[in-house]
Amino acid sequence: LYLSILVVLSTILTVVFLYLSTIDVLSTILTVVFLYLSTIDILSTILTVVFLYRSTIDVLSTILTVVFLYLSILDVLSTILTVVFLYHSTIYVLITILTVVFLYCSTIDILSTILTVVFLYHSIIDILSTILTVVFLYHSIIDVLSTILTVVFLYHSIIDVLSTILTVVFLYHSIIDVLSTILTVVFLYHSILDVLSTILTVVFLYHYTIDVLNSILTVVFLYHSTIDVLSAILTVVFLYHSILDVLSTILTVVFLYHYTIDVLNSILTVVFLYHSTIDVLSAILTVVFLYHSILDVLSTILTVVFLYCSVIDVLITIVTVVFLYLSIIDVLSTILTVVFLYHSIIDVLSTILTVVFLYHSIIDVLSTILTVVFLF
Repeated sequence: LYLSILVVLSTILTVVFLYLSTIDVLSTILTVVFLYLSTIDILSTILTVVFLYRSTIDVLSTILTVVFLYLSILDVLSTILTVVFLYHSTIYVLITILTVVFLYCSTIDILSTILTVVFLYHSIIDILSTILTVVFLYHSIIDVLSTILTVVFLYHSIIDVLSTILTVVFLYHSIIDVLSTILTVVFLYHSILDVLSTILTVVFLYHYTIDVLNSILTVVFLYHSTIDVLSAILTVVFLYHSILDVLSTILTVVFLYHYTIDVLNSILTVVFLYHSTIDVLSAILTVVFLYHSILDVLSTILTVVFLYCSVIDVLITIVTVVFLYLSIIDVLSTILTVVFLYHSIIDVLSTILTVVFLYHSIIDVLSTILTVVFLF
């Protein structure tokens, strides 16, 4: 019976030894798998950074192309306006020469009145050219400011993305350091039982620190999101007020222009009734009326074209801002999803390692008891 018991105990010890060897092999495989997953995470982070860099380059090239086209259109429009102005000046000079020749045979009063009207007309043309120059400069300043705001917004977005990536890298290195420390402590634990209480305390404090850091990062993320939303709202409000100011200025200029035209028509009517013959003055007034009608139609067309271009510019700016904002939101949501999955995997692996550690402890205790029994 004693020999049979010895044979049974030796068989049990052999099985236990083989089982422990299998456990060691499995732990080695899990370590290799963990390192492989860590390498995959690093590669995915690098690919994400490269993708964001290429996306930023594409967006900047698109913005530069749009700005270049916009400036080209402005140059073409300024050239067209210059040609139109020269054409009107030439027409006006010819009409003035013909009028002077015709009125030279008339009375001195008609000549003085026409010269007064010509002087007033030149004054109005000078005022209108000054107003158009101011409006053009105002639009140029608005375009420069919008470009600066866009660059500042992109700069802050890139800074936020880089800070997030650095935070993830810092957390990743911290977790690697903590895992190496835990593995060292686990190795020492197999020798000394008193270290177990210290390791459990460190693990508890580590998880508590991770929870506190997660709370802090959540608060920082909400703060940055609020700042980004407020900056977008302020940009839209600023553009809206700029459009209202431009529209009010244009309406004021149009009102003054029509009022001046009405006053000039009244003066010409009085001159018509006071001077010269009915036939000559009626012909002159007919020509003046047709000329002013053509000018009114041309000014209306130019005003509509100018307003249309302004609305198109504002819509392009709004669409660009919305597109950039949605792109940043997508990138941030992707980063948060990756961070959440990474933390979930870390928690699962820590749980598995804890279970394996406890299992090894139980096996060690049982092997110790069996060894003592065998020796006894």
